[in-house]
Amino acid sequence: MRTGPDGNYTVTGSNSKIIDWLAEKLNFTVSYVLIPNEMTKSKYGNKSDIAVTLNLIAEKEIDASSLGFIPTPERKKVVDFAYFLSAEPQAMVVPRPGEEPRLLAFIRPFQSSVWLLILIASILVIASMSLFSKVYSKLLINGRENEVSDTTALEWLGRYSIYIVNILTNQGNSVPVARLSFRVLVGTWLLVAMVMVNSYSGTVISCLTVPKMKPAINTFEDLVTMEDVKLVLLADTVIAQQIRVKFDHFQLLSSLKCFICFALLNHSQHFSTKESKSGASKILGDQIRNNPDRILSNSLADVNNRMETERYAFPFLQTISNDYVASDFKKTGKCRFKTTDPITSFQFWCLTLQKDNKFTPVFNVA
Repeated sequence: MRTGPDGNYTVTGSNSKIIDWLAEKLNFTVSYVLIPNEMTKSKYGNKSDIAVTLNLIAEKEIDASSLGFIPTPERKKVVDFAYFLSAEPQAMVVPRPGEEPRLLAFIRPFQSSVWLLILIASILVIASMSLFSKVYSKLLINGRENEVSDTTALEWLGRYSIYIVNILTNQGNSVPVARLSFRVLVGTWLLVAMVMVNSYSGTVISCLTVPKMKPAINTFEDLVTMEDVKLVLLADTVIAQQIRVKFDHFQLLSSLKCFICFALLNHSQHFSTKESKSGASKILGDQIRNNPDRILSNSLADVNNRMETERYAFPFLQTISNDYVASDFKKTGKCRFKTTDPITSFQFWCLTLQKDNKFTPVFNVA
């Protein structure tokens, strides 16, 4: 809604278009009523837009809301829900992951398990070479070999450790042993080392030059693992209730007759107020309860202010989440946010009317 300098205002957006479409199909007219924030704050206090709208309908200050709501047992006690206006899942707007630091980029060509196996193999080869040399120096000395009989095992370990490191770093080195068994051991190691060194050097340049991004947030489980990104919620929304409590059954609309393409199912809605006992929902619920300032009681404008810091994730309608990402890109010229995959199944947003309204069955049938 935009208010002009003369006091008149215009209502735009998807919700008003749906109401206009219904008005044309069902032959009724709509007039929008401006309710000043000063009046609602003096009457209802610092409640969210959602809570204020539901209170205005319940107290018969207005007939209906162009903004759809998801039915819950508590809401059904005070207002009527007609046939749903739209259905879509919830998704999260999350900061786009940044680039990982390149300080340790030189280890990326191999996985950690490969590096571990290389270390184990190097230790075994060094120990085997030292053992062979010690045996040769004590039992099998002849004039063709340069081995010294009084060389200690520790000295052999140090000498062959330097040799192994030189080979792995492609520096080259030599060992003065001529026996066949020793040559087979060293030759096998050189063959393996040649393959590893060439495999490593073939990919290390790309790992050092091509940026690698941090893991992206796509689920609540991913969000829990992120220390620098926290969850922020809009008060009195169903998604906020879902995070704070555990649902035994997924919510569906009740008392709504669907078309044949929906298999003429009557959907029922079941909620449980048991708190989550484990998992990501338990952790997020505890975080929200310990930080109540993350539940914003006002409008989406307050959420935008938090999101600007790029330190929060916000779950809401998938369409609105996508629109926020696009709008921020148009405004800043940077792709700072992304939308996750749906975090809920489809939820139904219904036309909200006064309790026991005579027009509720008209909308349902139409």
